[in-house]
Amino acid sequence: MFGLTFLFSSCVSDKSYRPVTDASLPKEERCLYPGEVQQSGEVQQSNFEVCTYKDDGKEYEYVVGYVEFDDQGWFQDVRQKDNLLHRLRKYHEQKNEELLIVVFAHGWKHNADQNDDNVKHFHMLLKDLDMNERVAKSIDGRKSRKVVGVYLGWRGASLSLPILENLTFWTRKNAAERVGDRSAKQLLMELNQFRSYCNNWDSSDRLAGPDQTQLVLIGHSFGGLIMYHALHSELMGRALQIRPDRHYRMAKSFGDFILLVNPAFEGAAYEPLWQVGNTRCYSEKQRPILAIVTSETDYATKYAFPLGRFYTLTQSAPHPGERETVFKTVGHLGRYQTHRLLSKETQVESKHHERQFEAAQKRVANLKVQPHVSTRQLPQAEFYGGTLEWLGNPQGRDHFPYLVITADKKIIDGHGDIWNAKFRDFMLDFVTKQVIEPVPDKDESNIDNKCLALE
Repeated sequence: MFGLTFLFSSCVSDKSYRPVTDASLPKEERCLYPGEVQQSGEVQQSNFEVCTYKDDGKEYEYVVGYVEFDDQGWFQDVRQKDNLLHRLRKYHEQKNEELLIVVFAHGWKHNADQNDDNVKHFHMLLKDLDMNERVAKSIDGRKSRKVVGVYLGWRGASLSLPILENLTFWTRKNAAERVGDRSAKQLLMELNQFRSYCNNWDSSDRLAGPDQTQLVLIGHSFGGLIMYHALHSELMGRALQIRPDRHYRMAKSFGDFILLVNPAFEGAAYEPLWQVGNTRCYSEKQRPILAIVTSETDYATKYAFPLGRFYTLTQSAPHPGERETVFKTVGHLGRYQTHRLLSKETQVESKHHERQFEAAQKRVANLKVQPHVSTRQLPQAEFYGGTLEWLGNPQGRDHFPYLVITADKKIIDGHGDIWNAKFRDFMLDFVTKQVIEPVPDKDESNIDNKCLALE
């Protein structure tokens, strides 16, 4: 009885950490940038916050919204979603601002509490993106956009005991699948429709440019599973669209780009999208759709994940290589790998919160002279955060837009080491160069005439 009492007392409740603030209030709740000192009492956790930081003696801001889900995949409080969309519409309409919306789904053993390190690091990423928007304004002369973070919270941490929490693998994986299949999917679709509304489009499967509202989606660990479960059917549909003249349309992402880091889902779940991707051809102007980045030292997905899948031995897997895809995560299967991310030994380490505007200007200016090579058959692409080396798509499809990248341990060392300076620099550079910067295609005239869908 004592043991059971101790165990249940260590459970993390299935609750909301972010109460909904009244959308009619004239001022939004103010959050503290990580590192600031709260002068009067405890910081109030809110589901929508305006966050400020100082640079060069001036104050700048970005905004963050939190939407949480319970173990059944329902909204913890649907008003969080409604309040978020209401506030974003106000920013767009009343302040005449386009938005750069970045959605992040955390992984195992995390939640939306203000003290969670994923929350703190997400704020740092948003601050850097806001600085990039200011840099773009100074270099290109375009209007900077409001940077909006959307943090998807779920019960990734269900047990607070350091060792026994590892036994929650199965329940947390199942919960993440339900979240992705249910209300998280609804939220992402509404955000994508909101993006279309902001850009005055009548279709949600277009790609936006740097002067329009864009949507970038990021997931880590089981958060990557949430993103993939929510969107893989949409991605397959966008890959198979055919024009009346029998040519394939350019394959599109959901939103503008999806980045999954050390995602914890089996290769067998990725196989249908990979097969769909290999049924067609691509234009040389094809933009990246999805990047899956896995550390070579991510032992959680390399060794622990297959152990957690041991029960699948009772299931039939008759095709050659099929059993391996059932056991292993997508990033650890050579069948899908397209790139390797290598560290630059000459790179000088820096603390992200100490980066200044001038340094960001130099980095963005350097990106301007780099080609868009992530999906092309060139040996490598240089980024501040590392060198992206092309391995070749196993099926030989030119400009294959579904990237599966193995990261050197000097870039990401382990399962949770995704917020270090090198990898965050790579994320910023890659998304800026490959997604934010490109001018959107106005029509389908760029499709290769040889790329026929119905031969």
